Amino acid sequence: MHISSAVSAAIVAALFPLSALGQARLPTKFILGAWLDVGDTSATFNAKMGRNLPSYQAAVSIPYNITSDGTILNDPRPGEDATYLSNPQGWTDGTDASVFMTVYADQVLGASEGMALVTEESIRSLALPEMNGAWMRYGQKPVEYVELWIRMHRIFKAVAPDVVLVWAPNYDLRDMSYWPGPQYVDWVGCSCYWKGWGVNSLIDQSYAMDTVSGVYNTYALQYNLPFVIAEASGAWESGPGVSPITGASFASVTNQVDQATFQASFWAGLLSPSVMLRYPLLRGAYIFEVAKMEEFYSDFRVGNDLPTLLTFRSLVDAADAAGVMAWANRTTPRATTSASRNATTATTIATTVASSLATTTAEVSSAVEVATTAATKTSDAKKTAGTFLLSVSYLFLFCIV
Repeated sequence: MHISSAVSAAIVAALFPLSALGQARLPTKFILGAWLDVGDTSATFNAKMGRNLPSYQAAVSIPYNITSDGTILNDPRPGEDATYLSNPQGWTDGTDASVFMTVYADQVLGASEGMALVTEESIRSLALPEMNGAWMRYGQKPVEYVELWIRMHRIFKAVAPDVVLVWAPNYDLRDMSYWPGPQYVDWVGCSCYWKGWGVNSLIDQSYAMDTVSGVYNTYALQYNLPFVIAEASGAWESGPGVSPITGASFASVTNQVDQATFQASFWAGLLSPSVMLRYPLLRGAYIFEVAKMEEFYSDFRVGNDLPTLLTFRSLVDAADAAGVMAWANRTTPRATTSASRNATTATTIATTVASSLATTTAEVSSAVEVATTAATKTSDAKKTAGTFLLSVSYLFLFCIV
């Protein structure tokens, strides 16, 4: 199905039915996705991999509140560029790969072009992630977080009953106070990274799943929910840097292995049929294909140099030969007019606004009917945008469409 705008995909994801995904319909193969660095595209990364990856992550910004003079308030991630837009405008690969959308703060209607190039029948939303981190406005507030999650779940299921909501802390969280309950969660997720803090060494194959086993066992396995690793990779470090664990400063990093061997040792713990057999609810992982400055300069990429790429591809080849990997299909995106994009955007925003303000299922149904009838012009979308952003203050989500 054609996705008509970034807003319809990222805010509601209500216009498209699920195909092979959902709480009762688990995907049968492993989804290998990627979060690409700035300037990279799904087409170029597919070429590197020699395959069409079935899912890609992207980021787009919308505001939670804008004043009349355009000042952005309540940025969900203070310090982030409020006009941030990454990747969707470059997605012209012509496949049915899904989109893993991260929403930050920016203009609502300014990100409607790139997603028109993506096609897919399924929707997953990784909403309110990393709730145990202080860097999120809703973070480390379990009572408020659970209340917000349940409210969000009611809104999404009333407007888009087939949307899949993914609950995902950023590390192995066993604190049940953040858990909204299995009736409010479709998928469970977690992030998984390796950092050597000044030493690049071999990583034990058991590391990745051992790191997330608490979330997997406590939530996914106990409630029979699909599990996805939303961000993953090893940080190949270069100095100078400072260890946040010991406080020690390093003028340079010690390399016990080369980068290709290092990344292969991390990913062998995920891209292995034996691992997938041991963890049958593990349904996918997303490569954090980014290099950035942290405590050290950290290169998480698997496709930046030929030896690392070829070694990583050998792991993928072996998993694919075992018949456990999912891949995207070639397709031709449908053309849409700007008018149809604008109408869909307006309807989507207004529908979500009405739904978020309703308190019962009956109110939601009535509000959706009224909003869908009223909001078919771009001007309506502009007028309702501020109301929407106020009504779901602090909502930070990922969407896969």
